[in-house]
Amino acid sequence: MAKDEELRRDYTGAELNVSCVRHVGHTKINKSRPGLGAHVHPKCYEVCYLRSGQLHWWAGTEDNTYVVNPGEMTLTFPDEVHGGVDSIHEACDLYWVSFETGADILGLSPHILDPVQEALSNAPRTFQADKSVPGFYEQILDTISEPGPYAQFRILSALQQIILRIVDAFNQEPKKADPRMEKVLHAISSKMDVYKSVEDLAEIAGLSPNRFINEFKAYTGYSPMDYLNREKLRVAKLMLADLDRSITDIAFELDFSTTQYFATMFKKYTGMTPTQFRDESL
Repeated sequence: MAKDEELRRDYTGAELNVSCVRHVGHTKINKSRPGLGAHVHPKCYEVCYLRSGQLHWWAGTEDNTYVVNPGEMTLTFPDEVHGGVDSIHEACDLYWVSFETGADILGLSPHILDPVQEALSNAPRTFQADKSVPGFYEQILDTISEPGPYAQFRILSALQQIILRIVDAFNQEPKKADPRMEKVLHAISSKMDVYKSVEDLAEIAGLSPNRFINEFKAYTGYSPMDYLNREKLRVAKLMLADLDRSITDIAFELDFSTTQYFATMFKKYTGMTPTQFRDESL
């Protein structure tokens, strides 16, 4: 696939020929770009699986943000507004399916459906999934493209397997806060121009640099420097709303070595230059 090419399979409505599934698809893009704006799925849950890349999403309100990492699933609720932070669709390999629930359409008996619906209503936003999950999405997509005599059965059985992963996540113990990592996160948010290296941050956590890198990524989903850059760019977006601040001043205030490097990093993470972002935000 070429650098800027997008691979996309996307099916909705009558193409699916299954009463409970409303939308299913797969996309693979190599470069971050605008386009993941606010949207809803009427009366439907949406469950996504991220095979590679990373997504920074919000749901409910734009202040309720969360990070989706490779190998994770993410859940949004019926009629819930959601989208990419700043409407950015980051480079990724992503599957999604939206579906309605109900005993008559999921093929579940009422005594099984009740705990399933409880899990759907209370499961975490993001959770780790096993490597078999992409196969269930592929089973749905392949069946739509080549239906065959048992198409509805194949689609429904794959969807049930996807829903089971949500039930499993609902029954897992929530991840506990790590005071060492929380201390580092606080230091970055309050003094991001002071801590400039992995060694600086590892010292705050009281860990060797190598161990810190591994534990920080396991805790946040980001490498330390990736997280630091994202925080700087998050603040940069807020600064760009102030038209009295020049882009050069913002770059140096956030400790980027040059304006060009700031613009390069900004476009890498958002798909836009700082100037384009400022113009879009007006």
